[in-house]
Amino acid sequence: MISFLNFLHFILLEQTLEQLTELDNGLAAIWFNQQIVNINIKE
Repeated sequence: MISFLNFLHFILLEQTLEQLTELDNGLAAIWFNQQIVNINIKE
């Protein structure tokens, strides 16, 4: 299940990065980093 989610996340990330502008890429990177921080805090 985890590998499937990773695969799905990879596809979504690839599609997103192709569509976003450079500024949006920066904002997306900040958002992803914030999600990682939130997960680390919960654990």
